[in-house]
Amino acid sequence: MKTDYRMIENSGKHHGIINLMILGLCFMIITSCAAPLYFEKSEPPEISASIKPCRIAFINIFDYTWSEAVKSENQNVYRSAINEFAREMNRIGSSDSIYKFFVADTLFKGVPVQDQTLMLPADTVELLTTVFKADYLVTLDSISLYLMQDESDNSDEDGNSSGFGSFYLVSDFFLSLYDLSGNMVNRSEVSMTSGYGNRTAYSYFSGLLPSFSRASTQAGELGISAADEYADRFYPTVTQEERYVYTGGKLKEANSLIVREQWDKAEAILRKLASGKNTGIARKAEHNLSVLGEIRESVKATPGNQ
Repeated sequence: MKTDYRMIENSGKHHGIINLMILGLCFMIITSCAAPLYFEKSEPPEISASIKPCRIAFINIFDYTWSEAVKSENQNVYRSAINEFAREMNRIGSSDSIYKFFVADTLFKGVPVQDQTLMLPADTVELLTTVFKADYLVTLDSISLYLMQDESDNSDEDGNSSGFGSFYLVSDFFLSLYDLSGNMVNRSEVSMTSGYGNRTAYSYFSGLLPSFSRASTQAGELGISAADEYADRFYPTVTQEERYVYTGGKLKEANSLIVREQWDKAEAILRKLASGKNTGIARKAEHNLSVLGEIRESVKATPGNQ
């Protein structure tokens, strides 16, 4: 289960960071042999920005109007994907107090076609960040859009190709992030897919296939999803983890302290039990110590607690 970390980080506080939910047991953990313990675990963001808060300018340098790159009848599809990506980045930036994404140009033609997938010159990045008063620059270097047929839907019961099946619209966005000095901070690929009709008996025998040139609406939707996915990479990923702890007997007091987040006291009790002569209790205490250690590390990794 993934948590939207924008709300957490922007709040400035993370109330109930660990959320030691004991599944409505409220402390049935005390009486059973083992019980589940749930807590939130944070992984660092895929893209790390050293300046926070910051302004991040978005520029599309992929020239979809160049007929050798994109056929003229398909250019509207690319335009829709790119413009909706840009519009969503603006929307995200307008409501985010940490990463202020904004659109500087949706079709910047100042980069030669042969250089669009290469690193931008440092002086070009410095000029653009200065002009747009940005701390970082995100460039859309290239985008690939195409139709794909699902092979798993294209066979009859004997495994022979039937000619029928589902089609999907696939998008691959290639983006680069630069800092003020023109250094590349990150290069990312964001891929999105959505359903785009079926090849029916009529279309099979008539030779008709879904029209790519009419996929502007679906391409725009993929652009929105891709922008959301890209922005998410600037934030930690939070998942709800489940671990089992041994309960009952001499472990009862330590477990109660863990739930109340009195971890130093819980650790002291568990370490004493782990070094005791009762090997069975010692083994269980060692296990619970390991779980407690993981919980404490997760707290340290949570924004607002470093």
